[in-house]
Amino acid sequence: MARIVLSPSEMYLATTVACMRMIEDIFANRSDRYGADKKNGFQLHIMGAIGELAVAKFLGVFWNGNLGNLKAPDVGFVQVRSRSEQWHSLILHPADSDDDLFYLVTVQDNVCDVVGYIRGRDGKHPSHWDDPARGRPAFFVKQEYLVLV
Repeated sequence: MARIVLSPSEMYLATTVACMRMIEDIFANRSDRYGADKKNGFQLHIMGAIGELAVAKFLGVFWNGNLGNLKAPDVGFVQVRSRSEQWHSLILHPADSDDDLFYLVTVQDNVCDVVGYIRGRDGKHPSHWDDPARGRPAFFVKQEYLVLV
């Protein structure tokens, strides 16, 4: 696991991108395709953008937030899944690319732990299929199955 601490200006950048993403969603009347509660939209976008910026910093690549491009990879050529708790699993959905690398990042304010990654096809093993939220099934890849960084 690699700990990445974001500076105030990096936090400002990530939260600005996150707010713009949410504003775009509101004006395009887009809802989360996996059923996340819209009342937490800003919070989810902020956590996601902070995680993406942390992975970009970890990989040493530029992050532009990909505003307006919903099909672009999150960072360089990788995807990022941000969670708020250290014990959380990496979530994959059937529509996620089999070829992409997916990084798990846990976010606590400006401190981000880049936990590890897995290729989409490897994470979509039937043993990872679960529905803990009741009605939002997905692949939940436990950290022990990730390539640790």
